[in-house]
Amino acid sequence: MRTIQILGRMMVSLWVAGCSISVSVGASLEGSSASISSPFESSSASSTPAKPEDKTAEQQAYLRDIRDFTAAQLKRSDDLDEFRKQLSKVAKKHGVTDWEARASTWVGIGEGIETAGMPTTQAQATIDMLANGHADWASAMRRGYSSAQVAAGAKVSS
Repeated sequence: MRTIQILGRMMVSLWVAGCSISVSVGASLEGSSASISSPFESSSASSTPAKPEDKTAEQQAYLRDIRDFTAAQLKRSDDLDEFRKQLSKVAKKHGVTDWEARASTWVGIGEGIETAGMPTTQAQATIDMLANGHADWASAMRRGYSSAQVAAGAKVSS
């Protein structure tokens, strides 16, 4: 049952990203379920929030670029398809092809939403729209949004 849920989530994620997949009837479900579930297990293990000092320079650069791209794009346009397309390019520059499966992507988007300076109600609506019904994506964006608010407050009071 867990394999079916994982496959379903993966297909929805690929569909949302504009990708398509085909399934070979002769493929072994057992072998494919092991290879399909392992990236999710590793990504869920890595989605535990790390302390800033625990992040590698590459992770910090990825998060910063996602944040900066999001802030700039939201100030320019509200075209969701273009946002996803360009976000995919930013992720690819960092060697990330499964950006939707990474909590850090969604945290960075949340930080970017706050950095864009939109009113709270508009920011929450943007988070809901980008999450597209995925509670974990929305939660990660809200964490990023909140942490960016705290960081901005710390800069103002310094």
